[in-house]
Amino acid sequence: MHWKILTYNIHHGRNADGRISLPRLAAVISAEQPDLAALQEVDRFLPRSRMRDQALVLAAHTGLHHAFAANIRWLGFMQYGNAVLSRLPLLEQRRLSLPGTGEKRGLLIVRLTREKRTVIFLCTHLGLDRSERKQQLTAIRDSITLFTE
Repeated sequence: MHWKILTYNIHHGRNADGRISLPRLAAVISAEQPDLAALQEVDRFLPRSRMRDQALVLAAHTGLHHAFAANIRWLGFMQYGNAVLSRLPLLEQRRLSLPGTGEKRGLLIVRLTREKRTVIFLCTHLGLDRSERKQQLTAIRDSITLFTE
């Protein structure tokens, strides 16, 4: 079973020219033709990204299925986190909070089926501090069995 996987820190949709352009970002993703894409720094209903649900917009532009998990929330509805785009339908999604003292981090776990086999795919954005990353990786390793049983 061959997979094409893309990971992409989208910086809330901001391109190299400093402008937010989800259609241009979607074109980059589509050109790669991934089976699965792990996206970090995704906005949902934030003013800086024109109050858009970026995962939903990218899914619509690429024709892929999507999941989103917020790591940070403001005023209950503005969110910032990780997303997964998938060529195949997603059967389940979960979010795990990761330890750390810096920016809140989380792990987005999705489950899908391909060729009658269950696949678990993980998406995260680890912290910037080495000791924090070590704690986060330990938490991910210790929780994997919870999602594969």
